[in-house]
Amino acid sequence: MTVAVYTRGALTARQIQEAIEDAQRDLAADKEALSELGVTAEDVEDLFIAKEQRSGFVAETILVSILIGAGSNLAADAASHTAKRIWSAIAARIRKTRGSDAFGDEQQTGRAADE
Repeated sequence: MTVAVYTRGALTARQIQEAIEDAQRDLAADKEALSELGVTAEDVEDLFIAKEQRSGFVAETILVSILIGAGSNLAADAASHTAKRIWSAIAARIRKTRGSDAFGDEQQTGRAADE
């Protein structure tokens, strides 16, 4: 399921993925933030993946998708809302540590979920 789509910013999808992993570890260790989100550390680990969406040879957008496996603690019916709240917290941490231009503006996709 795609959680967010951004125009390309200063970071590549690979660099954003590294930033996501760092932010997930940081968030998983932040008990106060987890409490505010209503999730556990296990809920935020290895949850998101970033991929470039190309048009020809140029990467124009970055897709951020959620990975919910069979062992996930997130309930299927609440996963979308919860994942978006978690992603917002992670995105804010990435912009704080990697710069406000880490990824570009969020784009409206016009579709619910595609992955």
